[in-house]
Amino acid sequence: MQFEIITFETRDGLELFGGLQESRKSDTAIIHVHGMTDHFFEGNVMTVMSKTAKSLGMGFLSFNNRGAELVTLINNDFYGTSQEQFEDCILDLEAAIQAMKKRGYTKIILSGHSTGCQKVAYYLNKHSEKPKAVKSSLIQAAIFLAPCDDVNFQKKLLGKKKFKESLSHAQDMIKKRLGKFPIPEKYSSPMFSALRYHALYSGKSIEGHIFNYEENLECVKKIKIPFIAIFCSDEQYAAIPPEKMLEKIAAVKQNQKSKIALIPKGDHSFHGQELALGKVAKKFLTTL
Repeated sequence: MQFEIITFETRDGLELFGGLQESRKSDTAIIHVHGMTDHFFEGNVMTVMSKTAKSLGMGFLSFNNRGAELVTLINNDFYGTSQEQFEDCILDLEAAIQAMKKRGYTKIILSGHSTGCQKVAYYLNKHSEKPKAVKSSLIQAAIFLAPCDDVNFQKKLLGKKKFKESLSHAQDMIKKRLGKFPIPEKYSSPMFSALRYHALYSGKSIEGHIFNYEENLECVKKIKIPFIAIFCSDEQYAAIPPEKMLEKIAAVKQNQKSKIALIPKGDHSFHGQELALGKVAKKFLTTL
């Protein structure tokens, strides 16, 4: 795929960049949000979504948010998955949307992969759409690609005792002003700073509640625009089977056009099932 590299600035002054695939036929564009440690050219999921957009004559933007890579330097400060504050994703999405508006796109579809799903859902909750205004709203629909339950998967991985211990250790590091340093690998791969780890996995976590399948999915329930949630059956980061997660999403969806889809085989990044993912995404988008 051929992309134009563009840059745009957030309200708090960060310069972000991404790959733009323009459309001369449509005023609709897909904006894709990558997951943890990923980047705007993250591979097969982004490629599938860009090809889907092109096949429908839509524009497409995949961009680096402040959670890109493990650690990344933006404006001479450190960000990335290890250091980001989840709530700041609002600023990144606002900036990406404004960048596409300036290029003439009046209808936006938000696509998120992995943690990108939480960021899209959080944005939609902060900029809630009223059902009667859907036809004229800027954000037309959302695509959630592998919206996993980070908190309960971590509990499953560590066990309840070790999970509780990990939070206590993270909190102790924060008290000692070591919050920006990595949490020990016995609790997590060297991905999170103590601050990031505690912010995600503590009971007060906004990010951790969005797709927590032991709860009522209140954040998902508030989304009024059409969306589709898609999993592969061999999802390796599943706290419960993917079909059960999809059932729980289906139980709270508010829009009749919202859908769920389970693709046989394939993993968290849809490896080997790229064609199937493209077909499911395209079918959903053509029904809007």
